Amino acid sequence: MTLSLLGPIVLVLFLLALVGSVIWVSTRGLWSKTSLRGLIIAVVPGLVMVGSFYALALHMYVSLGGWPKTIGETGFPPALLVHARVTLSYFGAMALLAIFGWPIALLTCSLVRRLRRYIAYVTAGGVAFVVCLILMMIGPSGFLYWWWD
Repeated sequence: MTLSLLGPIVLVLFLLALVGSVIWVSTRGLWSKTSLRGLIIAVVPGLVMVGSFYALALHMYVSLGGWPKTIGETGFPPALLVHARVTLSYFGAMALLAIFGWPIALLTCSLVRRLRRYIAYVTAGGVAFVVCLILMMIGPSGFLYWWWD
């Protein structure tokens, strides 16, 4: 199997597990048993991701007087450079956590009986990540061109 196929396969498996966990939690009525505090804790990392993404877009537009003309960080002021690196690092950490950590957490909560009460929170975190990723994809095209390259 080539590496070019690995990404889409992992994405499909992630989405299938996410849909399955949403259905499982919903059919068992577990959403009503969750605490608001727990749900907030589960979705905050995704909200921080999308918030830092748009904060970087605004910072970049204001600092550079528009969107970058080239790919890379050439000509970035020091504050923008730090902001970009922190945001990119956080996004990378969240992506790795979603791809590798989330399925492990879901599987662990599914297999260990006393941890099953946390499945709703793990599911909420996965849904928040996907929703925030979609919100990031509707960002300004000039910024998205720089971000994904």
